[in-house]
Amino acid sequence: MDDVFLVLILLGGIFLIALEIMVIPGFTYFGVSGIVLLLVAIIYAFLHYSATIALTILFLSIIISIAFFIWFFKKGINRSFSLKDREDVSDGYLPYQEDYQKYDQKTGTAHSPLRPAGIVIIEGAKLNAISQGDYIDAGDVIKVLKVEGSKLIVRKIS
Repeated sequence: MDDVFLVLILLGGIFLIALEIMVIPGFTYFGVSGIVLLLVAIIYAFLHYSATIALTILFLSIIISIAFFIWFFKKGINRSFSLKDREDVSDGYLPYQEDYQKYDQKTGTAHSPLRPAGIVIIEGAKLNAISQGDYIDAGDVIKVLKVEGSKLIVRKIS
């Protein structure tokens, strides 16, 4: 009876750890329960069996757990958690590039509050902007001070 109990605890722990690694993302109750069951089985083996058998069970538990991790990262992670399709330039995908320099020194209105980031309307275009440090209410008149790539730095005009 003791042998069956030990084998059931070991298999249950290994099953729960495998379930955690392969099916359920994150570190949940299944993984914790599997680790606890393996620890209980190892302690039970040390208390009721010879040291040779207990050490064998300890090393087998460690090796099987490591084997699941290695298998998962070699085979499982590429299929389950990452996208297969890529948007490459060779397929015709291009990054969005607009010349924001045309908005340099222009005036417009704040469409949303800028604290410090928000949306402004300049020449009918809604653009993301960052205030120079002051809080700007929606509807205030703004002026573009500087353009850094796609970032507009604005300040309120009194």
